[in-house]
Amino acid sequence: MAGPILLGSHCMLLLLLWACISLASMSIELSGFHLPFMASNEYHDYHHAKFNQNFGMLGIFDLLHGTDSRFRKSKSYERHSMLLGTTPANVLIPDEPKKCQ
Repeated sequence: MAGPILLGSHCMLLLLLWACISLASMSIELSGFHLPFMASNEYHDYHHAKFNQNFGMLGIFDLLHGTDSRFRKSKSYERHSMLLGTTPANVLIPDEPKKCQ
């Protein structure tokens, strides 16, 4: 934020709005919760589980450089979508299929 302040940006309100939105989305992503109508945190969580996968924020360079290849083959990739209900993603798409007894 120092750059726009020092250069006298005329859109300080826009800068403040961007900072609030980015901090809120980062807090949700780092919380570990997959909340309804919010972006999935599976991509970021997989990065912390496997430290050589999913480096980027948007995934474009990971796709180009192949650093998301294992993620795309995992259950986390199947859960990596926006939820529209309140059922958790790991219940909708479990890691292992339920065994019949």
